[in-house]
Amino acid sequence: MPREPRPTLPHRLKRCGLLLVTAMLVVTSAATVTPAAAATTAGDPLDRAPRNTAESRAGYAARSDAVIRQFACEPLIAPDGDGEESFANILTAKLEAVRRAAQRGGKYQCAKGTADGAELRAEVNRTLLAMKVTSNPGTEFEVVPGVCKRSGEWDVVMRGLIVAAYRYGQYLDGEVHERLLAKDPLLHVRGKAHDGMARWSCKLPPVGPKVHIPESENHILLTRTSHYLTNQLLQRRQPGDAAFDNKANGMRDWMLGYLQRLLRDDFIEYNSRPYQDYSMAALQTLYDFAADDDVKRAAQMVLDYTSAKFAVSSRGLRRNVPFRRLRGDDIDKLHDPQTWRHLVLVGSSDTFGWSVPAADTMVPAALTGYRVPDLITDLILHPTGYFQRFRHAGAEVYSGSEEFLISAGGVVTPHAYKNPVSALLKPDDKGKAVPTLLIPTRAGVGSRAEVVRIDGVRDHDDRANVCVEPNFACGVNIEVPAAGGHICGTRVVDRWTFVDAHLPCRGGGAGYYAAVRIDRCGESEALACESRGVGNGGFFEAVPATRMPFDAFVDLVLRNNPGPFRAMTGGRYVTTDGRQIDYKPLVKPKDVAPGALATGDIVTSDAHTGLVTVRNPRTGQVLVLDFTVANRPQRHERSGERAGTPFSVSPGATPTAAHQAGGQLDLFVVGRDGVPTMTWQHGNAWRPWTPVVGGSRFTAPPGAPIATAMQGEQLNAFVVGRDGVPMMTWLKAKTWQPWVPVVGGSRFTAPPGAPITTGMQGQQLNAFVVGHEGVPMMTWLKGGAWQPWVPVVGGSRFTVPAGAPITTGTQGAQLNAFVVGQDGVPMMTWIKGKTWQPWVRVSADSRFRAEPGAPITAATRSGRPILFAVDRAGAPHVTWLRNDGWQPWVPVAAGMTAPPRARLAAADQGRTQLDLFAVGNDGVPAVSWTTGDAWVPWAPVSRLPLG
Repeated sequence: MPREPRPTLPHRLKRCGLLLVTAMLVVTSAATVTPAAAATTAGDPLDRAPRNTAESRAGYAARSDAVIRQFACEPLIAPDGDGEESFANILTAKLEAVRRAAQRGGKYQCAKGTADGAELRAEVNRTLLAMKVTSNPGTEFEVVPGVCKRSGEWDVVMRGLIVAAYRYGQYLDGEVHERLLAKDPLLHVRGKAHDGMARWSCKLPPVGPKVHIPESENHILLTRTSHYLTNQLLQRRQPGDAAFDNKANGMRDWMLGYLQRLLRDDFIEYNSRPYQDYSMAALQTLYDFAADDDVKRAAQMVLDYTSAKFAVSSRGLRRNVPFRRLRGDDIDKLHDPQTWRHLVLVGSSDTFGWSVPAADTMVPAALTGYRVPDLITDLILHPTGYFQRFRHAGAEVYSGSEEFLISAGGVVTPHAYKNPVSALLKPDDKGKAVPTLLIPTRAGVGSRAEVVRIDGVRDHDDRANVCVEPNFACGVNIEVPAAGGHICGTRVVDRWTFVDAHLPCRGGGAGYYAAVRIDRCGESEALACESRGVGNGGFFEAVPATRMPFDAFVDLVLRNNPGPFRAMTGGRYVTTDGRQIDYKPLVKPKDVAPGALATGDIVTSDAHTGLVTVRNPRTGQVLVLDFTVANRPQRHERSGERAGTPFSVSPGATPTAAHQAGGQLDLFVVGRDGVPTMTWQHGNAWRPWTPVVGGSRFTAPPGAPIATAMQGEQLNAFVVGRDGVPMMTWLKAKTWQPWVPVVGGSRFTAPPGAPITTGMQGQQLNAFVVGHEGVPMMTWLKGGAWQPWVPVVGGSRFTVPAGAPITTGTQGAQLNAFVVGQDGVPMMTWIKGKTWQPWVRVSADSRFRAEPGAPITAATRSGRPILFAVDRAGAPHVTWLRNDGWQPWVPVAAGMTAPPRARLAAADQGRTQLDLFAVGNDGVPAVSWTTGDAWVPWAPVSRLPLG
């Protein structure tokens, strides 16, 4: 399978007055073996993707050694106002080689040849003993040439020296220890916390005002973690000296408060391409050497959060995310410093081979005791379906499936540091919105040009690429690569381009289909398009190729979406699984709403309080990072979502209640991990949540509806799985049987998670569902066997949105089925004798319209059927059957506006009163009821008097 082309050996590049080994890549052909990769071969375990968390952990030592071998034999040059990061990383790599040589007969095999451990040690001690402090810790700047200026970057050196002192102290001579801490100390930042730790000042000539320049986040982390750990070293040398007691001098409280902010609001320099390596190295060093358990745990929690973000924002280690600071550092390639860091910590992938291009990121990762938690490693190795948002200073949105990742480009954000001098010195330090991409999981693409992308408006300061929903994205200036590479072919139909990237395709592919709609600006939009640099606007939907054949995908998209669509103002799109999306390709950055730090299926937060939860839907593992109290960070891992309390599901999931024959009340729901789960009432208590079928590997989309039905005294449960196959289980001798297809051997599938409905026709149990083609389908139980899936009404051309809910209801001995069609008209059929009658309007009233595929609620009153539905304006309506037929749809009562696709609930209180419940647009549950012909106005449920 093709991989991203390998990068060449690192070379030196100037960055903020710093010579460093960096990941500026020169792309070669996929077949080229570069010098950086020369230490590996095609069969080398480094180049094989770990298959599970155990292999990932077991392979860390080999990955670490491969990194160290590249840099341990580089010359160690003391920094002299330059080269600080190269020095820190070569220093620590060289000392690690000394340690390993001591275990290997005194020799160490570098990439350049065999090195003598004693000689490496002597080189380190000789260099450190002769070193002088040649710059200041923190940011380097020059406000006025030659006058208001400051050298910087010594904090980068200090981090390397801290690692040397703590991890490799036994290899340092006594004079060197004194040089580090006592005599003209190289580690000279020490003592108490103070107000000047976050900014620098200078006076403009000749007697001008004092200029304050805020310190950058990455330098604060580097400087203050070294400050904290230097105090810790000095406290060991001088016990009882309060000046170096981090609790007494305020450094502990300062450190915990700063780390808490990172978990509450994310980094100011979020996803920064040039500075993530600084911040991560500082946090890893603090985790490795902090003696205080709370400080160590706090650093670990921030690192865990960062890795969880990487897991949901990457595919096969490839990543394309919005970032802040130095927008000019953006590149077309699908990687950043977190890619190289996780290449060491987790391992290579099937689409991203092993190489060592970035010492600044990879050496610290190769020498840390921090390990990515298993549940996050599993998320990286085994991508699953999820939807995820992050809202910090910027915005990130990701829609993942097993076959692809849709990565939103984000939104432009203001200057990282709200200071006019900072803005003047570094005008490029804003947040950048990158293109929105469709990244395939299984194909070895390595650049934006190879994938479907949405570039956004021409002006970077006006860009907001955040229109992403599950399996969907919209925006302006859309590009579709030509067939070739991972794309098997494209089909153009009018303004639609359908992308076929199924497996296999010329020996490799990406396993998905995409429908891309591109509309050019119309006459009424021409001026606005020109002013904002918009050439086109539109959207795309992507689906795994396993969902349906390509031709069926094309036909379904076209049938569901006659339009109209406009380049800038958008329209309404109906997805292949029946969801309706009102999209707008062009939005302004100011219109991007604020929100919680993290919302979605994988990472959630309690607003911006410091409480973050990470869930792995595949394994059921949960990681809770609780930093709500600054001086008491708490970290908890659970082995399974159901192992602890409270059990949670995706927002909006609908539980199903059912009574067993013995009267026991059961409750069913599909959890975040896709496992159908249940609880039941035992006495006055509910039992712990447990899988319906213990030990089963069957999963459905999180929150998919489960249908239940009694068949005599047997309780059955039905749900449509991730692969679209309708499945069932049943209770036999108090044991739920294994999940099996409802109709064995059938090739019929529905959209994953589509609702199944059941209904009794006398003693016969029927099951209904709408398939991919939009045809209402059914099966029934006859002689103990389920019959093949067939259209409910044979020969009918009537269709509804794919996966639309069907409602059943009885009218005496007659079974009826109801559904809302493509035009929003509620339709029905009924069985007469053994034949289902043609689909007809429920009511002859032609004015009522619901959203296509909207749910219908059925009830009875005094033995007569009643139906409820919400119209397109959000008003609940009702119709009922009288002797002269179904009556016109009329509003239930005044005082309620609900989402157009809201589901209503009805309950009959005996023969006297019928209640109807709804949740309005204000989120308040409300009720209306009738005892005769009129409905009482809607009122909040909680405000009703009792008795």
